[in-house]
Amino acid sequence: MPTLTLTDVQVLYPTTPPVHALRGISTVVRSGEFVAIEGPSGGGKSTLLNVLGLLQAPTAGQYLVDEAEAGQLGDREAAQLRSSHFAFIFQSFHLLDQRPVIDSVELGLLYRGLPPRQRRSRALAALAEVGLADRWHQQAGTLSGGQRQRVAIARALASGAPVLLADEPTGNLDSENGRAVVDSLRAVHATGVTVVLVTHDSAVAAQADRRLVIRDGSCISDTEGPSPVTDRAREAVLEPACPEAVRERPARLRVRDQIRDAIATLRSRRGRTADWRSPWLSAPRWPSRPRDCRPRHRHRSPRPSTHMRTATSRSPSPPRRPRTSK
Repeated sequence: MPTLTLTDVQVLYPTTPPVHALRGISTVVRSGEFVAIEGPSGGGKSTLLNVLGLLQAPTAGQYLVDEAEAGQLGDREAAQLRSSHFAFIFQSFHLLDQRPVIDSVELGLLYRGLPPRQRRSRALAALAEVGLADRWHQQAGTLSGGQRQRVAIARALASGAPVLLADEPTGNLDSENGRAVVDSLRAVHATGVTVVLVTHDSAVAAQADRRLVIRDGSCISDTEGPSPVTDRAREAVLEPACPEAVRERPARLRVRDQIRDAIATLRSRRGRTADWRSPWLSAPRWPSRPRDCRPRHRHRSPRPSTHMRTATSRSPSPPRRPRTSK
């Protein structure tokens, strides 16, 4: 289980004037914690989450993941570390709306190269953990907002990542669905996963074990709550849903699975394509034209003159007799 350490982390956007998104943040996120980052909009909450998830490199300072420097990694190294350590939940869900729910949950496992049978079993187990086992075959676009966010949680749970980063997961939901999403996050945290939640709602932040208040790029408050989960829970990370998640994390995309996914995407768009073309299929392709209207060709040989037509219409004259010498 990784420990995330930030030391005097700064993020500066070189605009005119320069914008200091983060101003010397120093904190430690221990393994197994449930941390809420709260504050007003524009205060730097999402920027801090992006730094933690290796989506953005800090301008200055040090970021360690298990005592290994992670703040200045290259794109390839950062992607590998991000794939093996972090799972993400976003406010806008990012689901495959025209495809079954199970496809959205399996997507991360597909790009890691897991076999289809293993992907399906882990995705079904993750959906069962969030109470959506009976909706695996339903189109994702037909679910409610709370159900769609729980599908996103199941996708993160199936990935087996030890750290879960959630950016405003209840921002687009009503209070009832928001409570259901927070309950699902607490259930995930109970298995030993480190959860970092960004929110502007103090009631949601109160559900966490620790609260960081970010304002104007600075951490103005760090409130400790109950102690993290026990070591026994840390050792059982995601065991109910996918016991092999942490031990085996391949990162190779198989060409056969990529082709199957592309075909499934094309099939899911078939209905939308037919709906788009249906008004055109019912109407003639070209508007009707009057009979006396003839298309004019751009490159057409000139019409022969009247003299030429008259000359060609006559019968040919007989051949002349050859002259004889006297």
